[in-house]
Amino acid sequence: MSGYIGNIPVPQATQTRDTFTATAGQTSFATSGYTPSFLDVFLNGVHLVNGTDYTATNGSDVVLTSGAADGDVLEVLSFGTFQTGDFVPTSGGTFNGSVTVPSLTSTNAITASGGVYLGGTGSDNLLEDYETGTWTPQVAGGSGGTNPTMGSDNAGWYVRVGNVVHIGGTIHVTNAGSILGSTIVSGLPFLIQGTLGHRSSGSLGANAGVFTADSTYPNLIIVGDPGYTFFYAIKKNDQTNSYSHVVSVTTGHMYGFLVSYQTNA
Repeated sequence: MSGYIGNIPVPQATQTRDTFTATAGQTSFATSGYTPSFLDVFLNGVHLVNGTDYTATNGSDVVLTSGAADGDVLEVLSFGTFQTGDFVPTSGGTFNGSVTVPSLTSTNAITASGGVYLGGTGSDNLLEDYETGTWTPQVAGGSGGTNPTMGSDNAGWYVRVGNVVHIGGTIHVTNAGSILGSTIVSGLPFLIQGTLGHRSSGSLGANAGVFTADSTYPNLIIVGDPGYTFFYAIKKNDQTNSYSHVVSVTTGHMYGFLVSYQTNA
């Protein structure tokens, strides 16, 4: 583009060229259209000055200040304007409002602090939380007493998906203590949902001590009531449909317990 003295072209713009051969004294030339101020006009290769040598204001006609000579060549080079839409840079930036993405592939973590709609856009389709972590089970008495001493193998894990919490782990007791009342396992990572009817229960896994059943109540489970941060250890009899919240605690391990419950915390 050496020697070019016209307007600097916009890379994303489109351009249109109109060429006319003038008659003697001709001043007005009807172009194929232009945007005012986005054009260059040349007469016999000489760049004319807008507003001095010609006027171009109506989007169609170019009018020379002085009439052309017969056979003069007038060229009008017009540029189509280009407007970028809203965009976000490749690094950083923020979308405001809803954005529709037909498909998305990312090699990095995606942060969605407001949640993600899966399978629909209703409130029931909104997944607002996913979390993993640990918690510490503690055997205690519902009416007090001396809590058992928990051992080095005592540990719990959890996975939260939306409002559903899955917990598990190992309960390790090295000193049974002397608890009073119901036998509970406290320290849950989230409050059990307080809505009536949201009671949860789970399995105790391999019990090598810790909770003791008897001939009257030979089966052991754990049950959580709405609005609490603990589960009851319960011994029950499936034949008589009876149960008791008072479960003897001994030293030992209770491996691989597993419970799922809903939370509104």
